[in-house]
Order: sequence, then C-alpha cells, then structure tokens
Amino acid sequence: MAHLQLAYAHTAAGRQDEAARQYHEVLAIDAYSTPAAVNLGLILLRQGRAEEALGLFQRALAEQPDSSIIHNNYGNALGARNRLFEAEAAYRRAITLDPGYWEAHYNLGVVYQKQGRVEEAIKAYQEATRLKADYAEAHYSLGALLAQQNRSEEAVAAYQAALRVRPDYADVYYSLGVLQAKRGLLEEAIAAYQAAIRRKPDYADAH
Repeated sequence: MAHLQLAYAHTAAGRQDEAARQYHEVLAIDAYSTPAAVNLGLILLRQGRAEEALGLFQRALAEQPDSSIIHNNYGNALGARNRLFEAEAAYRRAITLDPGYWEAHYNLGVVYQKQGRVEEAIKAYQEATRLKADYAEAHYSLGALLAQQNRSEEAVAAYQAALRVRPDYADVYYSLGVLQAKRGLLEEAIAAYQAAIRRKPDYADAH
C-alpha cells in the first residue's frame, strides 16, 4: 500500500507528523492494518498521547495476540499512564512469548522499580544485561539502583560496564562521581566529574 510505504519513508526521515497522517490514511482504508496501528501508536506514545496509543496497540493485539513486540509496546503505553500492574502483565506476556526479549526484561525492571520491588527490579535489569551485554541504559539503571541500596562495589561495576559500551555517557560519569564522593574516594569522584564535563560541557551539576 502506497500510504504505508510513504509513512515508513516519513518516519525514516524524522517527519513524525507526516508519517502519522499517512498511518491514519492507511487505517481509514484498512482498519485492521497492524503495521499502521503499531507505528502510529509508537508516534503517539512519543508525543505523550499514551491513551490514544493504547487503543491502537489493543487493536493490533486483537490481530496479532502472540506478538511479543506489540505486548511490549502496550506495556510502555500502560506504564506511561501509570497503570503499572497492567504494564507488568504486558511485559510478562512479551517475555513468555520471547524469553530472550531483553527490552521487555528491562521495561519490567523499570515497573518493578516504580513499585518499590527493588530485588525484582535488580534481577530484571541483570537479565536484560545478560541477554544484551551492550545495553548501556540497562547497566546504568542497574548501577543507579544498586547505588541507592548502598551496594557500592556492584554499582561501580555496573557503571563501568555502561561506560565500556558508551564511553561518552556523561550521566554515568556523573553518577559514578556522586557514588565515589559518597564513599570518600574524592580523587576518583573528581576524575568522574571531569569526564562528565568533557563529554557534556554544559553539565551544570558536574561543575
């Protein structure tokens, strides 16, 4: 369908509003177009329109109930609406369908953390990093949560893992500096803050 291909092209070019219009055109012609529903849902979710995205993901799931990706996207929309228990169920379903789905494991960890289920969140982040060793965000989230629990050595290891993947990750250097300062390792803290500033000169907190 030409409208669908045009929507893909606009999406690739970063023209989200144009892409959304084309996905709407596709759905006006074929209300059961799963690709249009999913991709329009993703655009709406990025625009902060999670409630509208939910309806589109539900429509897509009605057509493809065994899609781990759609369940994950549905979980993201539910999480954006702070419907955490439903989001958890969606991520769990995605993982049941695809146990190696690292992103769903990470998202499940985010939900657990928001619910205050710390150990479960740590395990979910660890599983995400096991499945995808170069997932810098998961290493960072794991490190930050471990730091909150005063598990300093493990937190440092997680931050260092994130930096091996993304050496330009200023937020990790800053968090590492905060942790090292808290431990009384001031030279290490200064070095981490300086690294954060080199990578992000306008990082006011690091200054």
